[in-house]
Amino acid sequence: MPSSSIEALGRLISRQVAGHPDRARALLRTAYTLVGVQMKYFPPKNVLPARCAMQGDTARSMAAPAGRPASTSSSPARCSTP
Repeated sequence: MPSSSIEALGRLISRQVAGHPDRARALLRTAYTLVGVQMKYFPPKNVLPARCAMQGDTARSMAAPAGRPASTSSSPARCSTP
Protein backbone atom coordinates (compact mmCIF):
# COMPACT_ATOMS: atom_id res chain seq x y z
CA MET A 1 0.00 0.00 0.00
CA PRO A 2 1.45 3.40 -0.96
CA SER A 3 2.43 5.82 1.77
CA SER A 4 -0.14 8.51 2.49
CA SER A 5 2.62 11.14 2.65
CA ILE A 6 3.84 10.14 -0.83
CA GLU A 7 0.28 10.34 -2.16
CA ALA A 8 -0.18 13.80 -0.60
CA LEU A 9 3.10 15.03 -2.10
CA GLY A 10 2.07 13.68 -5.50
CA ARG A 11 -1.25 15.54 -5.34
CA LEU A 12 0.50 18.75 -4.28
CA ILE A 13 3.00 18.58 -7.13
CA SER A 14 0.29 17.66 -9.67
CA ARG A 15 -1.65 20.80 -8.77
CA GLN A 16 1.47 22.94 -9.30
CA VAL A 17 2.55 21.57 -12.69
CA ALA A 18 0.09 23.37 -14.98
CA GLY A 19 0.32 26.85 -13.50
CA HIS A 20 3.78 26.84 -11.97
CA PRO A 21 6.14 24.30 -13.57
CA ASP A 22 9.18 25.85 -11.90
CA ARG A 23 7.58 25.46 -8.48
CA ALA A 24 6.66 21.84 -9.24
CA ARG A 25 10.24 21.16 -10.38
CA ALA A 26 11.59 22.71 -7.17
CA LEU A 27 9.24 20.56 -5.06
CA LEU A 28 10.39 17.40 -6.87
CA ARG A 29 14.04 18.33 -6.48
CA THR A 30 13.53 19.00 -2.77
CA ALA A 31 11.71 15.71 -2.24
CA TYR A 32 14.40 13.67 -4.00
CA THR A 33 17.15 15.55 -2.17
CA LEU A 34 15.52 14.90 1.19
CA VAL A 35 15.22 11.18 0.43
CA GLY A 36 18.95 11.13 -0.39
CA VAL A 37 19.77 12.89 2.89
CA GLN A 38 17.48 10.58 4.85
CA MET A 39 19.08 7.44 3.41
CA LYS A 40 22.58 8.77 4.04
CA TYR A 41 22.21 10.17 7.57
CA PHE A 42 18.98 8.68 9.00
CA PRO A 43 18.54 5.23 7.43
CA PRO A 44 15.54 3.15 8.49
CA LYS A 45 16.40 0.29 10.83
CA ASN A 46 14.63 -2.33 8.69
CA VAL A 47 16.57 -1.56 5.47
CA LEU A 48 19.96 -3.08 4.66
CA PRO A 49 22.89 -0.63 4.41
CA ALA A 50 23.50 -1.48 0.76
CA ARG A 51 19.87 -0.74 -0.07
CA CYS A 52 20.07 2.60 1.77
CA ALA A 53 23.16 3.52 -0.25
CA MET A 54 21.45 2.52 -3.49
CA GLN A 55 18.24 4.44 -2.68
CA GLY A 56 20.22 7.50 -1.60
CA ASP A 57 22.32 7.49 -4.77
CA THR A 58 19.21 7.03 -6.92
CA ALA A 59 17.40 9.90 -5.19
CA ARG A 60 20.38 12.23 -5.60
CA SER A 61 20.67 11.23 -9.27
CA MET A 62 17.01 12.05 -9.81
CA ALA A 63 17.29 15.39 -7.99
CA ALA A 64 20.11 16.69 -10.19
CA PRO A 65 18.17 16.99 -13.50
CA ALA A 66 14.99 18.11 -11.70
CA GLY A 67 16.69 21.43 -11.03
CA ARG A 68 17.02 22.46 -14.65
CA PRO A 69 14.33 22.71 -17.31
CA ALA A 70 14.49 20.50 -20.38
CA SER A 71 16.15 21.89 -23.45
CA THR A 72 13.72 23.47 -25.89
CA SER A 73 16.03 23.08 -28.85
CA SER A 74 14.36 21.62 -31.92
CA SER A 75 17.58 20.16 -33.30
CA PRO A 76 18.67 16.73 -32.02
CA ALA A 77 21.76 16.42 -29.91
CA ARG A 78 24.83 15.60 -31.92
CA CYS A 79 27.70 13.43 -30.86
CA SER A 80 31.17 14.16 -32.10
CA THR A 81 32.96 11.28 -33.74
CA PRO A 82 36.66 10.75 -33.20
